[in-house]
Parts: sequence; structure tokens; C-alpha cells
Amino acid sequence: MESKWLVGGCSLLILFVIFIGWIDPVEKLASLRLVSSADQSNIKELPISEQPPLLTGRIADIKSDQLTVVEDQENGRTEVIGYVNITNETKIFRKVQNGYEKITQEDIQTGLKVHVWQDGPRIMIYPAQLTADQLVIEES
Repeated sequence: MESKWLVGGCSLLILFVIFIGWIDPVEKLASLRLVSSADQSNIKELPISEQPPLLTGRIADIKSDQLTVVEDQENGRTEVIGYVNITNETKIFRKVQNGYEKITQEDIQTGLKVHVWQDGPRIMIYPAQLTADQLVIEES
């Protein structure tokens, strides 16, 4: 009888991990270089997840604290791949030649390439709806 409970419990855990995803409670940090625009010698460590970004695309629209991120298709059309909410805790950076420059939400413009990270649980729907922990903006 106990083995049935053990098998059932393990099966549920496996299904949970498959459908929800495994969240490592102790996230390892990678470091990138942060370069201040005012002082190029002021280089700091920028911790980000070792995981790749959850979302990468082009900013098509900005409404208040939400970005609409699209992906350009080969046929010339665009497809919305995500809606990204920005909070006061969101870390926003611009990729520069020798590192990353901290910027504000006001510096974000449509047409720029964006990489979005979010730690913690997320709703698995399409298009993605995320609250960004970190954004990295690149010139297109």
C-alpha cells in the first residue's frame, strides 16, 4: 500500500516539474560589467541569472508601465510575443560597447531590441505576460 502512495507522489512531482518548471531556490548569479555613462572607469558587477532571457524581441509599443514586445516574421509581418510590466524594482540597462549602462524607464523607446528576465513563477500563456526583474536594451 505504501509503495502505491510513493509511486503516486513521485508521479505527481514529475508532472508538476514538467508543467510548471523547476525553480531553483538558490539562483546562481553571473556577473556582467556595468559601465556608468558619466565615468567610464566606474565598472561595477551586474548580477543576472545564468539562465537565458525569457523573452527577446523588439519593443513595438509602450503604454505607461507596460511594453509590447514583438518578433519580426520572415513574411514582413510582426507577431506579439509578450507584454512586459515594469515596476520600480525592475533593473534596466543598455548594452554599450564595453559593458552595460544603467538607464531609466524614460530612456526606453519603441523599435529597440529588448531582453527580459523574470525570476520566480510565471503563467505559461502565449503571448507571455511578465513582470520584468531585469531588462537589457540594445540598439537595433
